[in-house]
Order: sequence, then structure tokens, then C-alpha cells
Amino acid sequence: MTVLLMLPARKQIFPMSTVALTQAQTPRDELENGYREAYLLDAEGLIRRIEHIEVLGPFGDSWFRKLISRLSNGWRIATRLSDPIEWELDRLKAIILECLGPDFGNADGDAGANLPQVLADLKGATTPAQVYGALRLPPPEEALDVL
Repeated sequence: MTVLLMLPARKQIFPMSTVALTQAQTPRDELENGYREAYLLDAEGLIRRIEHIEVLGPFGDSWFRKLISRLSNGWRIATRLSDPIEWELDRLKAIILECLGPDFGNADGDAGANLPQVLADLKGATTPAQVYGALRLPPPEEALDVL
């Protein structure tokens, strides 16, 4: 499943596969501090906050693969999400509009190529699920797959 990862403090949003909630390729301190105010919007319109990311260890079964994983900051992680939280629709739209850039979209440029239409659909959305749909997020295999 593809969700929208929102990082309002950084003014960034990304389409993200839910697989990314189990794997990361970033320094541990970034995992501990960089996602404190991160939120996810799913296709049903539910918004959840990332509450905690626990590093379970490096990838791999062999000592060599684990060594490479450590050297490249590749980690198996467990991500704890909040229960669904309520946001006013206008707040959700404002955050997305503030973060949305011309490069947003899938690898084929679907959303980016149709950015004026995406913006119009986003502004006309009356539910969080419609906001999600307006963004035309890519399928999971074309979305961010690691934190």
C-alpha cells in the first residue's frame, strides 16, 4: 500500500510504500530525531503520527551482509504508529499545498505532469480520502521503500 509521508517541519511530503515502515537506510540518529513530527495519510483518509522507530538490527543473515548493512546504514526497524488522529481538512490541505513541489509524483511523472489538475482536485476535496485520491500517488513499487 502507498501512503503519504508528511514531514511538516521540513516542508516535505513523499509517497511511501508501507514496506518502508520495516526498513531504513539512514543513520540511527536521523531515525530517532528526524521523524518526530512525521504523519501518514492512507487511502481511507486516516492520519497517523509516527510515534517511535526502533532499530532491530542490520539486514542480512550472514556476518558479511550484516557488516555491509551497518556500513551503509541499512536497518531492520519496527515503527509504532498512533491511533488515527483528527485533523481539520483545511489544515491537511494547507500542509500538503505548502509541501507540494513540481517534482512530486511517481516515476512516470503522472502527478507532476498534471500538477495543475492535482492542485484543483486537492482544493476541491471534501474528505481526507479525497485529498489522498487527488494526489494520484504511485503504486508501492514506485514509492519510497525505506526511511
